[in-house]
Amino acid sequence: MMNLAVWHNIAGGRGKDPKEWNDRPSTPLAENPIRHDFWDPHVIVSSTRPVPVEATVAIHPLGTKPLQHPHGKKILAMELGAWYGSRGYYRHTSDGAGGLVPERAPPARRRKYVAIDGRVFGGLSLCQKDFYHQGQVMRLTIAWLATVARLTDRIIILPRVVLDYHLYFPWTHLDLKTLDEAGVEWRETNFPSNPRSWLNATHPFESVARTALYPNGEMYAQVGDDGRVHKWNMPFESPDTIDAYLAAHTEGSGPPGLSDAELLLVNPWFIKLGYSGSIINRANRKSGLRGAEALLFALLYTFRWCGKTLVLERPAHTAMIHHDCYGQGAIAEELRDYKGRV
Repeated sequence: MMNLAVWHNIAGGRGKDPKEWNDRPSTPLAENPIRHDFWDPHVIVSSTRPVPVEATVAIHPLGTKPLQHPHGKKILAMELGAWYGSRGYYRHTSDGAGGLVPERAPPARRRKYVAIDGRVFGGLSLCQKDFYHQGQVMRLTIAWLATVARLTDRIIILPRVVLDYHLYFPWTHLDLKTLDEAGVEWRETNFPSNPRSWLNATHPFESVARTALYPNGEMYAQVGDDGRVHKWNMPFESPDTIDAYLAAHTEGSGPPGLSDAELLLVNPWFIKLGYSGSIINRANRKSGLRGAEALLFALLYTFRWCGKTLVLERPAHTAMIHHDCYGQGAIAEELRDYKGRV
């Protein structure tokens, strides 16, 4: 590999060609020879573990085997806010001068999103009571988000995973290719923090609603500018309670504004280790599952994962492109011996 400075001199006519090039055909001098300069590594960050700072103007995620992990380069750039996306992925795009302008080709249909709610630090917590180190609960919760997305025509905003001392990206464990194949559209965990996705300079979304379902059958919805909380209470008898809860999110069934909210925050507090085991056992029975639970289990069975749970040595701040699970996952550990129908 030739040194860039040496090649610059050759291309500009100020250096001699290497001896092994003596038989090459003559070529005219370059009209626009290569220019080189030295940049502060904090201005243009090019690393296997890029850490941008306020002065950073460009980011290039590197990898030891970049051709084997093209999706890893993409998803890491997304999380760092350095990926400008395909047309219409964000609301805004660059104006070429460091600012943002509205996307010239807005999406054909209004986009709506769904994200996790009710956990510490706004993530999917595995470091609090009833959820501590429960990878099985995390997998079912992500399948639940996908179920809500499918039934309400929304896009999943992937949750950050909070575990002990660090934040983690779910895509180091979740095979996002299986979400794509299941027709579940998703956005990176950094999406709500990226100015290109915001509605305007002060508001990321035009409207937000919150709902929750608890193990005792209590259901809550908070929607509207006044923040009014609606409450329903019915015995938690799956799948009727779950179907009733999801029905409230459809047009004409729930509180005004709930189905139209651009961002829906859901708190599936009922998904704990006991429920995870219950849905697998009931799926294995002759009667099987029905309603939304059938879809929930089908998505859980469809999704693929890398490892038994999150790898603790891969926190978000040291993530690398080869940590991406895309196209490399296997069936969830709790379903490896499952022989029933889906």
